[in-house]
Amino acid sequence: MMPKKSGLILFSHGSKRPSWSAPFEQMRDELALTQSFKVKLSFLEGLGPTLLDSTKELMGEQYDQIMVFPVFLTASTHLQEDVPEAVAQVRHEIKTSSTNIHLVNEKPLSHAIWPNTVHRAETGSKAKS
Repeated sequence: MMPKKSGLILFSHGSKRPSWSAPFEQMRDELALTQSFKVKLSFLEGLGPTLLDSTKELMGEQYDQIMVFPVFLTASTHLQEDVPEAVAQVRHEIKTSSTNIHLVNEKPLSHAIWPNTVHRAETGSKAKS
């Protein structure tokens, strides 16, 4: 049996403005340098690619384990309702496939970054760039 190939999709809000995705592209590129899995972007709204687009692209490259990591700053309706719904729709769309897609994190990104930000402020240290 072949080992599973894992891919990660950073899933964010999106925009109709192309320049809006630049920070997410940088995040994807930096993350891809430090991980053993492929990292893709997808967006809930705007120009795309959609979650289904990115999932199908990874599946076409024989990835059979796909993790979806929402990148939202706050616990919005998008994060609480739209993201899980989008993941469920993709699962339904690919149900005949052996690909496993799952939601990695359901908390807003602020939950991950604020404790470290506050700690750095308290100790006077700077963020790593």
